[in-house]
Amino acid sequence: MNIANKYLALAASGFLLLMALTACNGVEDRTAKYLEQGNAHFEAEDFEKARISFQNVLQIEPNHIEANVRYGETLQRLNEWPKAAAQYRRTMELDPTNSRASVLLARIYLLAREPELALELAEKVLSRNAADSGALSVKAAALAIDGENDKARILAREALGIDPTNRDASVLLASLYTQTREYAEAEQVLLDALVQDAQNPNLMTLLAQVYVFQKREDQAVEQLEAIAELEPEDFTHRQRVLDFYLRQKRSDDALAYVRDFLQTQPEHVEANLALITLRRAVGEIDDVDDALLELIVSQPDIDIFRTTLAELYASRDQVEEAVRTYEDSIEYFQGHPAALTAMTRLAGLQLSNDNKQVAVELIEKVLEENPAEPQALSMRARLAIRSGQFGSAIADLRTVLKGQPEDATALALIAEAHRRNGEQGLAIDYLNQLKRNKPGEVKTYLALSNVYREVGRDDESMAALEQARAVAPDHRGVLESLAKAYAGQRDWVQVESIGTAMVASDESTLPGYYFIGIAHQGRGDHDKAISWFDRVLAEQPDAMEPMTAKVNSMLLTEQGDKARKYLLKHVDKFPKSAFAYNLLGEIALSEKEYREAEKYLQQAIEKGEGWWLPYRTLSTVRLQQDQASAAIEALAEGIKATDSPALRERLALLLESRGDHDGAITQYEALVDTGLRSDINLNNLAMLLATYRDDGKSLQRARDLVNAIQNSSNPAFLDTIGWVHYRLGEHEQAVAILKRAVQSAPQAPLIRYHLGKALYAVEDHAAARSELAMAVKADEEFTGRQEAIDLLDSLEKARSTEKNNG
Repeated sequence: MNIANKYLALAASGFLLLMALTACNGVEDRTAKYLEQGNAHFEAEDFEKARISFQNVLQIEPNHIEANVRYGETLQRLNEWPKAAAQYRRTMELDPTNSRASVLLARIYLLAREPELALELAEKVLSRNAADSGALSVKAAALAIDGENDKARILAREALGIDPTNRDASVLLASLYTQTREYAEAEQVLLDALVQDAQNPNLMTLLAQVYVFQKREDQAVEQLEAIAELEPEDFTHRQRVLDFYLRQKRSDDALAYVRDFLQTQPEHVEANLALITLRRAVGEIDDVDDALLELIVSQPDIDIFRTTLAELYASRDQVEEAVRTYEDSIEYFQGHPAALTAMTRLAGLQLSNDNKQVAVELIEKVLEENPAEPQALSMRARLAIRSGQFGSAIADLRTVLKGQPEDATALALIAEAHRRNGEQGLAIDYLNQLKRNKPGEVKTYLALSNVYREVGRDDESMAALEQARAVAPDHRGVLESLAKAYAGQRDWVQVESIGTAMVASDESTLPGYYFIGIAHQGRGDHDKAISWFDRVLAEQPDAMEPMTAKVNSMLLTEQGDKARKYLLKHVDKFPKSAFAYNLLGEIALSEKEYREAEKYLQQAIEKGEGWWLPYRTLSTVRLQQDQASAAIEALAEGIKATDSPALRERLALLLESRGDHDGAITQYEALVDTGLRSDINLNNLAMLLATYRDDGKSLQRARDLVNAIQNSSNPAFLDTIGWVHYRLGEHEQAVAILKRAVQSAPQAPLIRYHLGKALYAVEDHAAARSELAMAVKADEEFTGRQEAIDLLDSLEKARSTEKNNG
């Protein structure tokens, strides 16, 4: 190489190095620029722009730890909790020792009422750094949720000693002091925290509460008004001030406060509506109709005023006025989104008044204009669920959730649609998402508990109820569900404990008496049980559950005559008591006094219009007298009068036992079509179709039904699934599934018969003979027994013939 070329090569390599260095610097510069922008947007609380900036950083450098953490914080501030949690987990995968991501994720677990998960993360951080203030405050909060308040207080103080700006620790410590009425200590903690963070609404709100507890009302309202000035766009702060004034009976101050605000913002919707409510409350106006009409005239382009008036009419059952108001809104706002909103609300009103066809037409009009209108889609989905069209409902709700992933109504509905479609796993997923989004919503925990119970996950069902109790300790529905669950486990200590807690509550005293009685009854102490049931009956003499429980305790202690006299005395005093007449009928039935039983049950039916139970008892009375046709008649009359699923299920079983398979299929189809797709109903219908129908449509219907229970381990369900495969000619699949069923229930002759048939179909004659022999050996009748005998005989003859020929 000559000298010139050598210099050219050196120059070229230097140029490339310079380009590489410049490129690196460019990447670093852009990363730093976007990170700085994101932090600035975050501090300015423009979280959408912060999201974009942090995403830009991660596009350039996906493993940038700070950007990953900040992106998670941004998602959290946007209330996208599941995404934020996932982001923190990703950060921890990139950097397992990242304490900030661990603490932030632990705080989300606390909000979701998962203290164990939060505590686990906090302990890991503290094992690396015992002086991590954030982890200490998380651990303190987790202990407080579990009721260990003394330990929580010590840790919260320790966290503040390390970092006086730790707001979570300040709030927790002040709350713990407030619980024990140490108000001066709580006030000092909050004042110290406000020195560090002078304009923090949460700290100020808590301080206002402390002032209220100390009866320092002027200082409390001063804090509340200061919060309203800090966040003027959020009217809930001003509403809190108004509510405070009203509780203090300072209505003039409340009126002055809202009127002063309207001087500066005369078109503010919430303030105008709040003023109308106040004027009505203090007697300035007799009714709000005229005031709302004045607002509509003076500010015709604000649709909420019209909507509020329509809802007011609807709440008074002035349906015609409500309809007219919505129709006026539709006409006035034609071509604008407000018209579609009014149309959707009108559809809801029509639906609540049983005008389903009109409602459907309105919903379809809305969706013609805007196919993604969330309220209309949710309403159509609700109708689809009612009519058993779960696939259509799920499709609509997915559209809603695509645009509004945290829509609570849509999440609850899609969970219900999946549950009733036999897809409990998906229902659980959606309910858990709803729980994370709104951890304080009690009904979500109750729904989750029910689904867990349906799929046999009893421990998780109970855990969901206990979480609900942690969210709302005095919630009557939660306590009743817990007491019933513990009663099902025969844990009488827990049942009595919950009953005692209910007695201490003003709203749940009588149910508390009842559950304490149930606990004594469960232990066999019937005298005490009756005394507790009597406490309920003294206040509510015709209450069904305590009356039934009292009678049961009497019968269990051989006091049948006393029970009968008690009930006869009761119906003399309360001649319309359907519950008492039904119990009298059941007592007469147990003593085989059939004429008396029928007399009492007919009275129960007459008094308890729309109540299904007396019809079922009446059918039992007739069955015990070998009057099957009359029993079927009683159930059919009950279905016509009450449309009871329980009566349909009983009728289906009775018809099947009588050989009326088409009638049984009709009843199960009615149950499934109305959305009552329990695993048992799906299984029973599929088995009937597979056993007694030969047409392709029925067999395909059976396949569709068992698809919903295909993940079950229940041997009866496996038997049905395998039998459907057999009837469809899928014999290898049938054999595989039926073998699993036999392993789970080796003593069930019907399952062995089905397996024998399937094995015969795949020409495994030796195994078929074995299964069929086991089936017919059992001294038990089953559908197909004679066919099993005939097939076994045929196989035995064939074997004998082979031996002779051999």
